[in-house]
Amino acid sequence: MTPENTGGREERMDKKSNFSEGDLVRIKQGAFASFFGKVVRVNNENERLTVEGRFEGGGDSDVHIVNVGFSIVEKIGPTQIY
Repeated sequence: MTPENTGGREERMDKKSNFSEGDLVRIKQGAFASFFGKVVRVNNENERLTVEGRFEGGGDSDVHIVNVGFSIVEKIGPTQIY
């Protein structure tokens, strides 16, 4: 949309991520740096992912859900059965 079409106001366009629901991902930094999981929600507007998975190593085998920014996540595999 151009400024002419919006009455002169600039509108923010949603950035599309390279992430899709079901993608296998790894969190690269921060408190969840050893977290691997599956994307369960992509929020392009706020540039955030909801990821369901487990922490690598350690004694915690429970499944956790975390909400993190696109910038600290890398895709490690295509959509697969988790």
